[in-house]
Amino acid sequence: MATPVILIGYGGHGYVATDILLEAAYTIGGYCDNEEKKVNPFSIPYKGKERDFFLDSNNCCSFSAFIAIGNSIVRKHIFEFLIVNNVSVINAIHPSSTISKQGKLGKGIFIAAHATINACCSIGNGVICNTSSSIDHECTIGDFTHICPGAVLCGNVTIGKNSFIGANSTIIPGITIADDVIVGAGSTVIHDLLIAGVYAGSPAKLLRKSF
Repeated sequence: MATPVILIGYGGHGYVATDILLEAAYTIGGYCDNEEKKVNPFSIPYKGKERDFFLDSNNCCSFSAFIAIGNSIVRKHIFEFLIVNNVSVINAIHPSSTISKQGKLGKGIFIAAHATINACCSIGNGVICNTSSSIDHECTIGDFTHICPGAVLCGNVTIGKNSFIGANSTIIPGITIADDVIVGAGSTVIHDLLIAGVYAGSPAKLLRKSF
């Protein structure tokens, strides 16, 4: 029987993650956040800050964790803390999603309702594949990248770490996108994006480099 899950982060993204975990028949043992939330739609008990909670060796053994935080840098830091402290980090996968068995999934992945991951894809740790996103054959997505609702990745797309692919964007086959790239909502990517920065438009063009 699976151990109860502690949700780390309990805002809007956390609400969706809670819904997914409940749909997937997990038991949620509580949530950790910087402070107790005034709004608690799922009536989940507050367990304090994650570092205090999981530094208790009893809790490390008794609970698994899922990081429900949209910010990729924060998600990465918390993930590294949990792994170092031997906390089991689970995936939140909605039962309505479609995932090929011929692929590789990391840890701490969020796969929302009606998302599709087709054959021979590699999805890194802490990746968010949001509602109705479509990831086609042989795509590689780096750690802590966010594929937003309705985004379409055609075959053989490679995306680096900590990137953000905006809602309803389309990336044509064979494209490579670097680490730390933001693609604006509704963009069409038809050329490699090899410089970290913000891109938008159809076709997507560099608006601002990251520093």
